[in-house]
Amino acid sequence: MADLKRKLTETTEEKEAEKMISDLKMEAETVNGENSKLLQELVTESSQLREKLGEREKALASHTEMHETHKSETSTQMRGLELELDSLHTHKGEIEKQ
Repeated sequence: MADLKRKLTETTEEKEAEKMISDLKMEAETVNGENSKLLQELVTESSQLREKLGEREKALASHTEMHETHKSETSTQMRGLELELDSLHTHKGEIEKQ
């Protein structure tokens, strides 16, 4: 009788252990699925951020080029105006001498 009770207890404990193992496996699969989903979301977000960064780098390069062009044109205009001013000063001096 004690043998039968011991076997029954062992069988019950084995079933409980198997149920716990099964539950843990299901939980692990759920966690793995969630992790996979999160990883995919992060990969997607990373890709989108890389694309945005590329667009902003292009915009920055374009603005930098426009700035450099404007700076060069302004410098050329300034030199022209300085030459014109020098010429006007020279002409004014000649007129005042007359």
